Amino acid sequence: MMTVVSSLVLILESTVMCSMGYAITTWQWWAVILLTILYAFALLLFDRMEE
Repeated sequence: MMTVVSSLVLILESTVMCSMGYAITTWQWWAVILLTILYAFALLLFDRMEE
Protein backbone atom coordinates (compact mmCIF):
# COMPACT_ATOMS: atom_id res chain seq x y z
CA MET A 1 0.00 0.00 0.00
CA MET A 2 2.84 2.38 0.85
CA THR A 3 4.37 1.77 -2.58
CA VAL A 4 1.10 2.61 -4.32
CA VAL A 5 0.68 5.85 -2.37
CA SER A 6 4.29 6.86 -3.01
CA SER A 7 3.89 6.13 -6.72
CA LEU A 8 0.73 8.23 -6.93
CA VAL A 9 2.44 11.10 -5.14
CA LEU A 10 5.40 10.95 -7.54
CA ILE A 11 3.07 10.96 -10.54
CA LEU A 12 1.15 13.93 -9.15
CA GLU A 13 4.34 15.84 -8.37
CA SER A 14 5.80 15.23 -11.80
CA THR A 15 2.56 16.42 -13.42
CA VAL A 16 2.53 19.59 -11.32
CA MET A 17 6.22 20.30 -11.93
CA CYS A 18 5.85 19.85 -15.69
CA SER A 19 2.76 22.06 -15.79
CA MET A 20 4.72 24.78 -13.94
CA GLY A 21 7.29 24.71 -16.73
CA TYR A 22 10.08 22.72 -15.08
CA ALA A 23 11.67 20.17 -17.38
CA ILE A 24 12.76 16.78 -16.04
CA THR A 25 16.38 17.90 -16.42
CA THR A 26 16.13 20.74 -13.87
CA TRP A 27 17.50 20.31 -10.40
CA GLN A 28 14.21 21.43 -8.80
CA TRP A 29 12.37 18.50 -10.33
CA TRP A 30 14.92 15.99 -9.08
CA ALA A 31 15.03 17.61 -5.63
CA VAL A 32 11.28 17.17 -5.22
CA ILE A 33 11.46 13.54 -6.32
CA LEU A 34 14.39 12.74 -4.02
CA LEU A 35 12.74 14.42 -1.04
CA THR A 36 9.56 12.43 -1.66
CA ILE A 37 11.52 9.17 -1.77
CA LEU A 38 13.39 10.14 1.39
CA TYR A 39 10.11 10.96 3.15
CA ALA A 40 8.59 7.61 2.15
CA PHE A 41 11.72 5.80 3.35
CA ALA A 42 11.62 7.63 6.70
CA LEU A 43 7.95 6.74 7.17
CA LEU A 44 8.74 3.12 6.41
CA LEU A 45 11.57 3.08 8.95
CA PHE A 46 9.48 4.67 11.69
CA ASP A 47 6.66 2.22 10.97
CA ARG A 48 9.05 -0.73 11.32
CA MET A 49 10.53 0.66 14.56
CA GLU A 50 7.08 0.80 16.21
CA GLU A 51 6.50 -2.93 15.72
